[in-house]
Amino acid sequence: MKRPRILAIALAAVLALTPALASAQPQSTSIAEPIVRTADDQIASNIDLQATYTTLNIPGTDLYDEAFEVLDIVNQHRTAEGLRPLTMDAELLAVAMQRAAETVVSYSHTRPNGTVCFTASSKMFGENIATGQWTAAEVMDDWMHSTGHRENIMNSSYASIGVGCFQAQDGALYWVQCFSPSAGTAATQPANIDVAHPVEVYTGHINPQIAVGIPGVEQTDDTAFMPRGSRNPIILQGINAGEQGWNTSYFINADSFTWTSSDESIMTVEPDGTLIALAPGDVTITGVSGGLQIDIFLTVTDESPFSDVDETQWYAEAVNFASSNGLITGYSGSDRFGIGDDMTRAQLVTVLFRIAEPDGADPNAVNTTGMSDVKNGEWYTSAANWAVENGVVNGFTQADGSALFKPDDPITREQLVTILANFTQADTAAADDSAFNALPDHSATSSWATPAVTWAVDEGIINGKDNGGTRVLAPGDVVTREQAAAILMNSYNLGVLP
Repeated sequence: MKRPRILAIALAAVLALTPALASAQPQSTSIAEPIVRTADDQIASNIDLQATYTTLNIPGTDLYDEAFEVLDIVNQHRTAEGLRPLTMDAELLAVAMQRAAETVVSYSHTRPNGTVCFTASSKMFGENIATGQWTAAEVMDDWMHSTGHRENIMNSSYASIGVGCFQAQDGALYWVQCFSPSAGTAATQPANIDVAHPVEVYTGHINPQIAVGIPGVEQTDDTAFMPRGSRNPIILQGINAGEQGWNTSYFINADSFTWTSSDESIMTVEPDGTLIALAPGDVTITGVSGGLQIDIFLTVTDESPFSDVDETQWYAEAVNFASSNGLITGYSGSDRFGIGDDMTRAQLVTVLFRIAEPDGADPNAVNTTGMSDVKNGEWYTSAANWAVENGVVNGFTQADGSALFKPDDPITREQLVTILANFTQADTAAADDSAFNALPDHSATSSWATPAVTWAVDEGIINGKDNGGTRVLAPGDVVTREQAAAILMNSYNLGVLP
């Protein structure tokens, strides 16, 4: 069967919509009719066996605090009428969160794969769904004022429940209640968690209408342009295919597709959909997931993605290397690399952390370094924790015996190579010191840094700076961002870094 093809022909239009989608508020409450089944009901609807399937990973947050708040309100209503309280069943809780994510794709009691909702669990005998409400109290008030939903909530034969509250990446909340006459196994309340729910889609049942966006690209009618050295994510959005008229847009993780490049010398694509422009030329990026295929037609231009990079300067190759490899990618929300700006200690350890643990960053990380100047939940917190734990950074010892990380301090040349030596676990004692001793200011190197600086000079990672025609070591000089890019490129080219 020929796969449907989805062409990236409206990149700019999609991107123009994104900010509005992210802040959009539902204008009215939308509640679907509840569904109840009897033991004699057919569990699965008939589907075409020749149909194609795909799994879309839907990013968002499972809001367990809201789910358990719904449970409390349900049981308040039931207790007031002399009914037994419902138990939050562990299995149904997981099922309800999954179903809530599925309603992001298709707001219906029919699952996106074409089967009825009860295929999610044999325990289920009733389901309520809703979207457009911001709190547990609000959704419960709407459900209790709807006859069919209230009957499910107050059904005396039910003994357990699962409640799902999933916040999609655009901020909208999707609510699900799954009811069962089974006693259930009581669930403890987990912490809210960022997740990507895999949602199976039967393309014969719904068309997700996927649109493609690439932030920061320029385009014509038939292609998009990316500058050499840039890294850009593929942004995918679908349209809710529900039966209740809730046809809003939603985000899909690009890793739902398997991506390939028609020419990897021009552009490569990572499994998460990150595009890396390497050299000028035309390329087609193809993503396949089940019965869906996406083709993106791109042209890589021979220019830097950064407005402050002069292509004729010594640092141009190093900046291109660092940016295309995701090491130093410029400032967030800016087209500047930061030429001439100081490299900070936090920035350097973040670069090394990306090398060691590409997916290790946690935006909610708590400081575990034991150093009081590392803040919780900062962009560098995970990297600082990792650096201290692994002996990459030891900090600055204070008079009282405590240590400080000094994340915002500019990093010096001797500090940088010491951290790099720690990171690579270099055998600094085996370094030949002849090249180091030949530099006229080598004695200015701090005693604690001398082994690492000697090693770095011997390896060719640093070769000294020009000072009026004389090469000097300048161990205490601050390293700029382009200089750091050059040192990293040298380290890779020499095999010091993997």
